[in-house]
Amino acid sequence: MEEEASLLEQVKIKELELKDKEEKARAEAESIITDAKRRHNEIIEKGRQEGEVLAEKKYSQGMEELDSEIQTMRSEAEVQRQETAARGESKVGDAARRIIEKVAFE
Repeated sequence: MEEEASLLEQVKIKELELKDKEEKARAEAESIITDAKRRHNEIIEKGRQEGEVLAEKKYSQGMEELDSEIQTMRSEAEVQRQETAARGESKVGDAARRIIEKVAFE
């Protein structure tokens, strides 16, 4: 009977050892999962921040290009305006003379 008790005690001891190992393994697994989730969130946040920086940079570059194009268009429009005004002014005298001739001699 004592042998049985000793075997039973050995089984209980082994069960306790296995239960202890299981709990340690479970705690380690939970720690690994928690760490993985934390790193996942850090990677996501870092990506979001880098994306915002790149988007802002791209937006700024686009706005600079648009501003440059607008300035070019304004400069070209001003040149055309000045050329048109100069052509118009050069023809004012001739137009006035023709109007006077039509009004005075008809």
